[in-house]
Amino acid sequence: MDFKALKPGKLYKTDEAGNLVEAEVPQQENLQPVAEDDLPPDMRASAKDAQKKIEDINDNLKKIADNIQQPAKLPEPDLVIPEQEKMKFLKAVVANKPYKKTFDIFGGSIKVTFKTLSTAELDAVSEAVVIQSGRVPYSSMMALAGAHMRFCLASSLCELEFHGEEGISLKGFPAIADMYPTVPKKESFYVKDSAGNMQKKEASVYGSPGQKVLWAATDKFAEISTVLYNVLFEKYQRFDAEVLQMTKETSDPDFFPNGAGGPS
Repeated sequence: MDFKALKPGKLYKTDEAGNLVEAEVPQQENLQPVAEDDLPPDMRASAKDAQKKIEDINDNLKKIADNIQQPAKLPEPDLVIPEQEKMKFLKAVVANKPYKKTFDIFGGSIKVTFKTLSTAELDAVSEAVVIQSGRVPYSSMMALAGAHMRFCLASSLCELEFHGEEGISLKGFPAIADMYPTVPKKESFYVKDSAGNMQKKEASVYGSPGQKVLWAATDKFAEISTVLYNVLFEKYQRFDAEVLQMTKETSDPDFFPNGAGGPS
């Protein structure tokens, strides 16, 4: 059999003597489609459709995961802050004291007061996030952001005033650092094991700044209804947004018009 005589691009067949001879190329219209059952499994239309569906599902899951990993975007409130409130904020900053603001809830039936946090208090919030993530890892950045906001809310909430039929009741909260002793105390909590199952643990926990934030985040809201908690959460977001806005505005050199001095 002479392979050198073969021409590239030609179709060959064997004759009766077993020699390769050039064959006639069939016309396109004479070709019959191969039955799907005769095709390899990965070339069948059903397999391609299934693969396309899998790819679409993977793309959707990736988009969902990307959205979850994005920090929670809160609607920007209509921030119209009075000048006197800005000066009050600036005076607190210059005096190195926490800025406080009281919000009315439910038509003034409840008043809630928040305060800005010190650097040490923010460090304690960060430590609380680390402690909590070591027990039950956060499933996403959104869950992490929610926990951080809850701990900030617990640290910032300093007073609740209830106006009821029996009169006014005031619930004040001291600084979290002063709410609990630093000595260890026995605590029960849940952690995930290597298989992902929740396991109850009991241990003597040292009252570090971050651990105190965790305790306060539980104790401060233990007797508060879900409805009131959600309103407090919304008001704290407003307070936090206003503080950020005032920080931006009061740091602008044009905040004091006509060369006026700062707060006295």
